[in-house]
Amino acid sequence: MLLFKSWIPRVPASLLGMLLMASWSLPEARAQLAQTQSDDRVLFLTPIPESPDDSAFALEFADYVRSRMESRLRHKLRVVKKDVINELLVTSGFEPDRIIEPNMAPQVARALQADAYITGSVTRSSATPSGRFRMVDQRRSGLSGWMTVQGQPGDPPRAFADRFVDSLSNQVKAAEYARDCSDRRDRGDFRRARERADRAFALYPNHPSSAICISYVFQANREPAESLIWAYDKATQGDPELLRAWEELARQYIQMGDTAKAVTAFSRQLEANPDDADMRLTVASGFTAVGDHESARDVLNAGLARDPDNLKFVQLKSRACFEGELWPCALEALAKQYDLDSTLAGDEEFFPRIFGVAQTVGDTAAMLEWSGEAVERHPQSVLLWKARASALRDAGMSDSALTAYERLVDLDSADLVSALAAAQLLIGELVIDTATAVDTTQLNRAGEFLDLITSSTTDTALVMNSAVLYFRPGQQLVQSRRAHVDELAIGVDWLEKSLQYDWQGRLTRQANFFVGLGIFFLAADLDAKIVESKSCEEVAEYSALLTRGVEAMNSGASVAQQTADQILDMYKRYEARPPTFRRAFNCRGQ
Repeated sequence: MLLFKSWIPRVPASLLGMLLMASWSLPEARAQLAQTQSDDRVLFLTPIPESPDDSAFALEFADYVRSRMESRLRHKLRVVKKDVINELLVTSGFEPDRIIEPNMAPQVARALQADAYITGSVTRSSATPSGRFRMVDQRRSGLSGWMTVQGQPGDPPRAFADRFVDSLSNQVKAAEYARDCSDRRDRGDFRRARERADRAFALYPNHPSSAICISYVFQANREPAESLIWAYDKATQGDPELLRAWEELARQYIQMGDTAKAVTAFSRQLEANPDDADMRLTVASGFTAVGDHESARDVLNAGLARDPDNLKFVQLKSRACFEGELWPCALEALAKQYDLDSTLAGDEEFFPRIFGVAQTVGDTAAMLEWSGEAVERHPQSVLLWKARASALRDAGMSDSALTAYERLVDLDSADLVSALAAAQLLIGELVIDTATAVDTTQLNRAGEFLDLITSSTTDTALVMNSAVLYFRPGQQLVQSRRAHVDELAIGVDWLEKSLQYDWQGRLTRQANFFVGLGIFFLAADLDAKIVESKSCEEVAEYSALLTRGVEAMNSGASVAQQTADQILDMYKRYEARPPTFRRAFNCRGQ
């Protein structure tokens, strides 16, 4: 396609209707058309200059071309005069000599009742003119195809126009053969129609109008699809912008069952007419159907560059990218689709889809954005809150993630996986050392979640994970909080729970060792309390505690045998105390 710079004066497409209406009120146009009714009428439009410096050259070149065509080819065709074109422009409200865009050419040609038209572009590189021109058959003129004209250094418009008309003469001869082919085909003389087409091909191997003529002959003779493909392929090679030929070529491939080649043909048709939104959807759908998702994406991106808010383009793009696992593209398309389609805010199924794509891409910001939007729109959805919690956790936003997991447990008390995640977050944030007081509120909250799990399920994975979570802070409390009796007691309690739920036996030795160690540290404090309280009940508790401590240390001694031996020796001293207390406090039956 030619590109048109902002400096080029041209007729806008919005005034097409005015052009068509104006053509009926041009007396000079009607007079010229009447006197040339037996000849093919050709409209030569001023070519587009590639540089603003070449504008005057292009206008003068066009004037000379029309004049040369009129004189040298007068027995072959009639040229729509410059005055007629300008009269159409002036009647339509424009200044004369306005450059008409190529995409307007078919309408202008119809308005002026031309049988063919010629558009093109010119450039002068290093003062050497050259041009690329397209001939389009409107009404069986036979004039069709492309040609390139190369001038000589320093050629003025007149000389370059002569070179153009010299090149055009051969095209006009091929057009005569194509026209004769059509006439003979209409009379049913298919053999001679083919002969005339072959003569055109000798001059122009892929002459479009002759190829189209032959396609009708093949259809009349009920030739197979391969023959028609041969004809339409020649037509498209001769003129890659010939929409009809691409469409027919695609249909023949469909008839043969070759979907991939049909889609390719439709895509070439789209290239020739990129503003055809319906064809763009057809092509993109076709590429998607044959698994060429990258091409589908590219076709739709090109359409969105022209029409950014086309919802159909965006919807198909999201589908193509999703099916093709083009995840960044899918994420972009789904986000755009949400912006354009207000109904998606109420579609609970949309959010897991876009969140899953963001998760696959690894886009943390997108995961946070879409999970937040999801729970705002659907605050009672367990599925969406799970996504939200996951996004917050992965982003390192522990406090917010904990709130999300707590929300999940509130929504569904049977959601033990979320309860476990909440416990993991709470325990992971705990600081347990000798210099800082333990946040027992946080610890107890974690314990509530673990207790909920262990009391509600026999799922071995959940129970084992709970045992591990009981063990770690319990161990740390025993190791680091020897002077804090209450915390030591919590530590021992959590270690006992770890033993209770360690169904795999992975923690048995370590947990027993630290239970024995923790009870030993607790024994000194309890001993001092009994001296003060003289409580026989506490004596009984003390005796049972020592028994458990010795048992646990013996079971876990192999973790640190030397330390265990030392602690067991010291346990023997404590074991002598309960009998002494019973005698001193007269604890009968204790």
